[in-house]
Amino acid sequence: QAGTTAIALPVRISVSVPAADYDSQTAIPAWLDKSIAPKPLAAAPSLTKYIREKFSAPEVTEAFGYSDAAELEKTADGIKLKTGYLGSAKPQSALKPEEMKALEAMATRDNLQADGLPVFTLGNDLGAGYAIKYNGSVLKVRHVLKSGKTSEAVIEGGAVVYPDAHRDTSVVYVMSPGRCQEMLLLKSAEAPKQFEYEYSKEVSLNAKGGIAVDGLTLSRPVIFDAAGRRVNGFYRKTTKNRVQLAFNRTGLRYPLLIDPTWQASAGS
Repeated sequence: QAGTTAIALPVRISVSVPAADYDSQTAIPAWLDKSIAPKPLAAAPSLTKYIREKFSAPEVTEAFGYSDAAELEKTADGIKLKTGYLGSAKPQSALKPEEMKALEAMATRDNLQADGLPVFTLGNDLGAGYAIKYNGSVLKVRHVLKSGKTSEAVIEGGAVVYPDAHRDTSVVYVMSPGRCQEMLLLKSAEAPKQFEYEYSKEVSLNAKGGIAVDGLTLSRPVIFDAAGRRVNGFYRKTTKNRVQLAFNRTGLRYPLLIDPTWQASAGS
């Protein structure tokens, strides 16, 4: 009517749904069309699984083969490989004969003794770097992060992953007795063409193109591309304790995997 104003008042309607008609898994009444129900979130993809499927080089396959059986532990200092006999996850008494033989073969290959293994401790974030304890001394290494941001460590089985540590680049570490492999996964051409590292001591470049310091060697970097090609990268010193890892990406198909490895120097 003229001169009157309609006012809409909120109305609350309560519907009682019998327990039998209620799906406790989806929190949706059983009689409601399930096509409109929210879908569960997919699990985050495994970076290590992706690398294994994409790159079949023996170095990569061997590293992840060990990580499948490895056990990591978080300590106040960082993340370590839980070690027993010759760096394995078990004491000697718990190993099968074939397991002991495999461990001893690895130690012989890498010129290591049971009481002379380098011990690697990875930081809980990439900015914290990592430490290598060997022959009574400790070497500390850290990525020089251009963006200033860091990446929190994620444990995937026996590997430690730092997702998106650099632009379009994730970093993975796989530890085995006396060895630590760093894998840089470059997802696209937007990723850096070089990476810089800072060491707590002065380092030198050896005749094989690797880094030598304190009886330890970091191998010359090898780059694997998506087409199965394999090329060598190189190091160059920028200061007495800073080194750049670089490579020529001409003709390479992304994604790329860069794979240098730390271990005790031969004869050390």
